[in-house]
Amino acid sequence: MNDYIEEWLKRKNNIFPGDELILEKQYSVNYTTSQEYIKSSSFNDPMDNKFHIGLSPLPFLGNLSRASVFILTLNPGLHISDYFTENNPVFQKCLEDNFNQVLEKYPLFFLNPELGFHAGYDYWNKQIKSLREALCERLNLSREIIQKFLAKEIAVLELIPYHAQGNPNRNKSILSLPSVKAVTNYARTVLQPKALKEEILILNFRAVKEWGLEKGEHILKDFNPRNPSLNPKNTHGKRLLEFLLPRYKS
Repeated sequence: MNDYIEEWLKRKNNIFPGDELILEKQYSVNYTTSQEYIKSSSFNDPMDNKFHIGLSPLPFLGNLSRASVFILTLNPGLHISDYFTENNPVFQKCLEDNFNQVLEKYPLFFLNPELGFHAGYDYWNKQIKSLREALCERLNLSREIIQKFLAKEIAVLELIPYHAQGNPNRNKSILSLPSVKAVTNYARTVLQPKALKEEILILNFRAVKEWGLEKGEHILKDFNPRNPSLNPKNTHGKRLLEFLLPRYKS
């Protein structure tokens, strides 16, 4: 287990060590139940851009030591289902197993059909739909097999690990959080060298400037940040498809 994950295992009350600044009211809200959230001023507020620290953070998804494709994005989004599923035992087990890096069938757990009730499944299932169909056709395999394959090959890293909707606060103080420094250091010192050696593929969906990676054939950056696509019909999606095809082993 790498140092980045080890630091997350030391978290207290959902907060990464040293991230106490996020607790300040100017940056966050702390609702612990769905009813508390629904009754709050944040509920359905389109202007709400604070971090919801009552929810479990999602700094990464997937097996970081085994994945070959890394999607770098900004932060976990916010949906009403986050509050209703926070204490669901199936979801909680996935969260803990993700932090401990012991998920087997679906390391990127939002591709697990058992979590079909969660908005995260809906989002990532739509993201990989066209890619999954192309792989099924090229490899002549079922959707179930390819879904499990993609869940093992793809990992996601969030620049800011706390849930928020829209475009959350990204001021100097937030970007100086220890959790942000830890994940960007991991991306630059561990993942970037592997990508430059063409061992892995990095897809920088959002916050390109903040991630601060070099240019490279295996570091793809020019995504539409509002609607990043993995569709093989576009340039980056085609690169991803061709990268993954030889990695499948029956």
